[in-house]
Parts: sequence; C-alpha cells; structure tokens
Amino acid sequence: MTRGLLEATVISAAGEITIFVLHLKSRFTERKEDPLSAIRRGGEATAIRDRVLRRFPEPAASRFLIFGDCNESRTGRAVTALQRRGKTEISALLPAVDSRGESWTHLYRREDAYTRVDMIFVSPLLKSSVREGIARIYDGPGVRQASDHRPVYVVLEPSAGR
Repeated sequence: MTRGLLEATVISAAGEITIFVLHLKSRFTERKEDPLSAIRRGGEATAIRDRVLRRFPEPAASRFLIFGDCNESRTGRAVTALQRRGKTEISALLPAVDSRGESWTHLYRREDAYTRVDMIFVSPLLKSSVREGIARIYDGPGVRQASDHRPVYVVLEPSAGR
C-alpha cells in the first residue's frame, strides 16, 4: 500500500471500536497492463482485508469500521475484497445518502460525472449499531469548495450492537 492504512481504536462507554481508514490507488493508469489501476487497487484492498483479519480473526464477533476513498464502484474488485474472503463475511458496505437522498460522493469535473467512490464498511457485529442502517453524506455549506469529494460519515447508537 503506497498510501498506507490508518488504524485507530476508539474507547467509549459502549466499548471499543477499531477504525481502518484507507485511500486506494486512483484510476490514473501508470501501467498499460492495468487499465484504470484496478489490479493495483484490488491488491491494496486484499492487503487491507488480510490486515483486518489478522487483527480480528472472527469478524462476526468484532466491532470495526473500514472507510475511505476506494476509487471504484461498489461492484469493483477492491470493494468486494473488503467485504468477503471466500465464505467469510468480513464487513458490509453501508448504503449512504445525503439530505436529498442522493448517493454520489465524488465529482469528476473533467467528465462532469457524479459517482460514489467513498465508502463505509461495518463489521457484522457492529452493523446493528448503525443508526437507521445507513451512512450519511455531508452536503452542507462549503462542501463543494473544500474538495471534489463529499464527506461520508456514520452515526453509531452507543448501546446497540454490544
């Protein structure tokens, strides 16, 4: 992983939650054999998944979130790798919407295209703690001036999912 992986554990009255923050390879292609750098992103996601499984060998009994810029759609290899390894469910991709019900997180200005590349994944045990079962996309004042990405966040209910 050239961009690294941030791992942090948050301790609250409801217990510990570990957060993994990623930024997978952009779609900019450096190698002709890897159009849109999909192979590289898939490898990065597999390495992250393996790190999560080393830390939490039983993901169904663990409390963690994985989030960040995946630089591909929800059906891409990297996104799939973060959710499963074989028959083992590692995490679930949360649906995400803004205050208007829109789900885009990134604007490709050059192509005038809106896509969702920023994702939040939740461990099976923590899933019931997610308020309304969805993530949120911030669409308030100044969001388009700050970045070409809109922030994605999740609200956890403190006593659920323990």
